[in-house]
Amino acid sequence: MAHENRNRAARALIVAAACAAPVAAGAQAVTAEQTGVRIGSGRLNPVFTFETRYDSAAGVNDAGTEVVGDTILHIRPGIRFLAPSSTLQLKLDANYDYNAFLSDELSDLSKSTADIDFGALFNRDGDVQFEITDRFVRSDRTDVYSVGLNSVVNTNDAALRLITRSGDSWSITPSYTLGVQSFEAVGSTPESALERYDNMSHTGRVDARLSVAAKTALLLDLAVGYRSYTGDETKVGERGLADDVGNMSAQVGVTSMVSNKVGVTAKLGYGSQFGLDDAADGTARGFGGVVGSAEIGWYPTELSSVRLGYGRTFNADPNYDYYADDRVYLESALAFTREFGLRAGLSYDMIEFGTAEAGETVDGGTNDLLRFHIGPEYRFNRWFGAGVSYAFTKRDTEGAQFDNPYYKYDRNELSARISFLY
Repeated sequence: MAHENRNRAARALIVAAACAAPVAAGAQAVTAEQTGVRIGSGRLNPVFTFETRYDSAAGVNDAGTEVVGDTILHIRPGIRFLAPSSTLQLKLDANYDYNAFLSDELSDLSKSTADIDFGALFNRDGDVQFEITDRFVRSDRTDVYSVGLNSVVNTNDAALRLITRSGDSWSITPSYTLGVQSFEAVGSTPESALERYDNMSHTGRVDARLSVAAKTALLLDLAVGYRSYTGDETKVGERGLADDVGNMSAQVGVTSMVSNKVGVTAKLGYGSQFGLDDAADGTARGFGGVVGSAEIGWYPTELSSVRLGYGRTFNADPNYDYYADDRVYLESALAFTREFGLRAGLSYDMIEFGTAEAGETVDGGTNDLLRFHIGPEYRFNRWFGAGVSYAFTKRDTEGAQFDNPYYKYDRNELSARISFLY
């Protein structure tokens, strides 16, 4: 069966590659004014993408003993709507994606995913603006690193922002975000394994910017939030639901265009968690430490960029209280013409987990995540584009809880796609 699946994967990729010459990272953006159906002051664009992807780590087999590769067909219809206005600007970008796994071994992993992004901006050109946004994403890829393969996460973030500014001199943006996440097990993953992850969070932020020179500004970012875990207590076993937890961070920084084509941004601060009881051995629980980021970017043209950076962040986790992520990355989007472009990136994440109720007597474990991707894209005209891409992921883990194929794997992905926009 494995040999038959590999042959099927190869045939599917050959067919897709033959009809999909490289969609355009740097290609000319198709604006709402160029295409679509006029609705009031805006335009509605139906879109459709068909993608064939071979994934060497598509899922874990029913026995839970090994990672299995498969070819996955993505059938992705969607719509884009933009109504530009200085009074009330509306936008909607929504797509539905059916993931069809072709092998018999992983056919039960076939699923529906979606990405819906809505925004309403009041008084777009004024010094006081108000914005409402809501984004829902259903995906089998997540940055909750203690969740492994064979899982689906539903995330909805609804936000309110008040943007106040005085031209380019300064700006202050307070915001509030209500976030809801729910997790689903698929295939060989037990349903109870993800019940503890369902949560609701409230986050308040203030982002401030003060120009001190023509191309330089000081930055201040403050954030405080509280997360409650909302899973079904009857399904989580003796451990019960995770402890609710607060998260806060404060960072100061600077951003500057040091030349016409080179910009730098750096922020440094402190982040911590609050509201957790001490661990069994008496040690304090939760994250507390330095957070920040630094990035240098090269922008040779309006459609091209190369960015090199480092970031240290943390996030709450129901099993380990938190995970901290030190990330180094290099990302590029290069436009060789207005139709043909290339996207490529390389990143390395060093992820460290807390120890939750056990305290310092237990090693929370670490994960190292190496990722690389590259792909040319081409837009033949304003209606039709295509692309191919390759991605590699290597995940190494330490800690007995991660020593299994759900977390420890090498992943090779090769895809070809065609897209239509009316």
